[in-house]
Amino acid sequence: MNAHFPLDRRTIGLQRLTAFLDLPLARTRGTRTIGFEALTYRLMLKAMTLPRQATARDLQPILEQAAAIPARAWDFLADTPEGKQVFVDNEYLKVLLIRWEPGAISSRHYHPKGGGLITVLQGAVQEQRFLNETIDAPYETKVLERRGISYIDDSLGMHTVGVAAGEPAVTLHAYLKYR
Repeated sequence: MNAHFPLDRRTIGLQRLTAFLDLPLARTRGTRTIGFEALTYRLMLKAMTLPRQATARDLQPILEQAAAIPARAWDFLADTPEGKQVFVDNEYLKVLLIRWEPGAISSRHYHPKGGGLITVLQGAVQEQRFLNETIDAPYETKVLERRGISYIDDSLGMHTVGVAAGEPAVTLHAYLKYR
């Protein structure tokens, strides 16, 4: 008896492409300088090939590589009115870079089921987590310094992010969408 299993050719093809593109990176990891374009491309490929139950935590190994991006790569943020740059925003993924001025803090907000990761590229940010919008006291407060990474989704409640010290901070965010 022959068993027939339907294959998702698109997913298999993207997984092969991702593995192929990772080969040169693995060989030159010690000497190669990564940039936002290469990083967001790898995040995009990964997001497109993840199973439906995946979360943004699956993107962490790629996001950790952002620490190797030189500071001059985000100097342009000082000239943008909002201090933000969206690199990817499609049905799979949203990736954005934010420059936080001293005293800046986000509004309290949720993140959907797929969740999101924040990594600090420069300075330090403080994240406060809340059970919901009606309880004023956070249940957790943490400071993330350079290379610090934090994950959040709706099951963890709401959060705010703001500058932890008197110096500007730069963060890179990656959110899985439509999970």
